[in-house]
Amino acid sequence: MCPALEALVAARPGSRPHKRIQGRKSGQKVARRGAERPALQAATVAGPGREPKRRVSWQPFPTGVRLVTGCAGDHPSVHHLLTAIFQGPTRDAFYGALDDPFYEPRDRLLIKRNDQIVSHLLVSKRVMHFGSLCFPVDCLSWLGTLPEFREQGLATRLVRATEETLARDGAVMGVLKTRIPHFFRRFGWAMCGRHSQAQAGSRDLLAQLSARGLVPGESSVAIRPWRQVELPAVMRLYRERTAGRAGHFERTEAYWRWLVSRKSFERIYVAIDGPDNFELQDDPARLVGYLITSEDRVLELAAAGTHPHVARELLARACSEAIERDSHTVTLHAPPDDPLFEIFEIAGGTLQCSESNQGEVFMVRLTNPAAMLRLLCPELHRRADVAGLARPCELGMLVDGEKYRLAISRRSVKAGRHKIGRSYLAMTSANFTRLLLGHLDLDEAISAGRVRASTQLAAETARVLFPRLPLWRPPLDELST
Repeated sequence: MCPALEALVAARPGSRPHKRIQGRKSGQKVARRGAERPALQAATVAGPGREPKRRVSWQPFPTGVRLVTGCAGDHPSVHHLLTAIFQGPTRDAFYGALDDPFYEPRDRLLIKRNDQIVSHLLVSKRVMHFGSLCFPVDCLSWLGTLPEFREQGLATRLVRATEETLARDGAVMGVLKTRIPHFFRRFGWAMCGRHSQAQAGSRDLLAQLSARGLVPGESSVAIRPWRQVELPAVMRLYRERTAGRAGHFERTEAYWRWLVSRKSFERIYVAIDGPDNFELQDDPARLVGYLITSEDRVLELAAAGTHPHVARELLARACSEAIERDSHTVTLHAPPDDPLFEIFEIAGGTLQCSESNQGEVFMVRLTNPAAMLRLLCPELHRRADVAGLARPCELGMLVDGEKYRLAISRRSVKAGRHKIGRSYLAMTSANFTRLLLGHLDLDEAISAGRVRASTQLAAETARVLFPRLPLWRPPLDELST
């Protein structure tokens, strides 16, 4: 278990994955049921190397209006509010989401007018993997205000309040998906992340798979619906598929069981190496692939590294299921570099790897850019070793007036502030966020004038340390929010 996940689990000492009421240690103070916890109005913020400063607070609310963190007694009113604004979720979906093993009622930020909830924002705790690293993040969702209370700055106050929430949770960044990026951009959020999917005709895909030697009705593995006892093997395949990648969430056993209980998909299929007589005492390594579908969409598809051909056989099963439902297309959600996308392209399908999908974009806000840069130092050192970067060297970064510097030696990479040296990059904070997370195409940004390199050495060093990465997060995590 990575340190970030251990800290997240430790923060909930009495949590149980299938109970909404969480236990507390003996003697621990517990807020009275139904009691409201006032949200922080101001906080002392100190960054490395600077004096603490007082965060400027906004104007006070009108009489009877207040910002509070949620409690268990707010759940019925919250569901009523979300239904009025978004026409969903259903009652079962809403109360099922409360079983999230990392959820606490105080994760909701609410604005109340007297006793009526008029605005809402949910902050969900997750652990994100980034190459060899993992760190805690907060996911923002379900931001909404009743129509009669809009244009009063209530959503703005909720988003501002997340600054205290992220600091309280120890999150290094906030992430969200939205159709209104212009609203979040003014609070320091940057577009970061791409939608990655492919769509093609189900029969065209089967034809291409057959041309690659996949004979209909003949399979080297047995594919069937999964059983709950096979969850450990599915977890192993997920870890293997996402190892070394960036953007996906850590899934504990409790989190996996919650995802399954949410039923935000239709079916899970597994691929068994050999005859379908898998028993509990059999070797779990015989389970060599899994497939999660929802109608004509493949939400997740994973195959063991020792059996790469299983991915094609699972895709063929998805196509056959789609044809039986009289669906003419199949959509695959996968990382941008997934080899199955080539089959979709040859089959005459469409590939999408873009920032926007039907108006929705991913956005990120770094809680503390300097701290994030320090967290990345081990990964940057690994990249320098792999690329054989000539060392020692330095790379400065001038970000909206803030100065950062990386000192790269053969033994380590160290991050500092207030100096940039001779070789540096100049950019906005939004492009700095994209650069750190592997979303920025550095050469394109330099050509377009969005990033300025003081020397050729600065550009060459940055290309090694901050390559463009195939950031991707499986949609199953979002469907279950």
